[in-house]
Amino acid sequence: MSAPSATERTLIERLCFQALSGSAHLLARLDFKGMRVLSHGLGATLWHTLPARRRLAIRNIRNHLAVPEAEARDIARESFNHNALSFLEAVLIARCRFAPPRFQAEDPALLAALQHSTQPVVTATGHLGAWELLAGIHESLRPADAHSAVVVRRYNSRPFNDLMMALRGSHGIEVIGHREASSRVLQILRRQGTVAFLVDHHAGSSESARIDFLGEPATVNIGPAVLAVRGRALIRTLCLIRQGETYLLRGDTPLDTTTLEGSIDARIRAAATFYTRGIERMIRQTPEQWFWMHNRWKN
Repeated sequence: MSAPSATERTLIERLCFQALSGSAHLLARLDFKGMRVLSHGLGATLWHTLPARRRLAIRNIRNHLAVPEAEARDIARESFNHNALSFLEAVLIARCRFAPPRFQAEDPALLAALQHSTQPVVTATGHLGAWELLAGIHESLRPADAHSAVVVRRYNSRPFNDLMMALRGSHGIEVIGHREASSRVLQILRRQGTVAFLVDHHAGSSESARIDFLGEPATVNIGPAVLAVRGRALIRTLCLIRQGETYLLRGDTPLDTTTLEGSIDARIRAAATFYTRGIERMIRQTPEQWFWMHNRWKN
């Protein structure tokens, strides 16, 4: 049997995208409460069908939080539910607005500072809590006239990638693939805009620095730090944490990269260390909501 032609591949991809879009539309009808119920079933399925990921998560928690095996297993089991919910929540991005009672700020003064900042901002977040919904409310965390964007890694499956790009950009926020991010991010920062990055997963050696993360050296993506320093931006560390049926915006006091001293390499490392420590603190506060099944310390 011959391989499908380019035209046939395009048709197959289009049909797959339409099927995925239809499924996302149906899932969105479950709303937030239905998503939580569904995530427990999906989390249990992943827990029982991915034994290697299950063992990895338990080992990561035991080694990096210094907890007994039984406690590590309980945290890992709950993290599977939260991780499943994080992906399902992507279909709800379009209906997200940062407003009580569903969305609240742990520190209202920090929220006000974010919404009235006159400086460019790099937002560093992680695969913690409702990271997909954070993209949906990101435009609410900036001045009304500031351009907002998120930088994401592209998926290998074109139909799935197109769906996720559409969902993440459903508020009109600009979604930028990480391979083509550099020049566009600098343009946005030089116009006092804000750009968000996920910074807590393994990065290739050409784009990373070795920095302690949860007690062990890990490769940390320095791309956001490079762009923040070059763009003379603030760096803020934010996560959207689940608390029952509500979501809590948690963040740290921003770092002004214009106040950093030393060589360019020293300033970049200081910036990367800042957001690594911020994410680390938030993981320790709610470890069951982090993506422990990822091989974070593979090197």
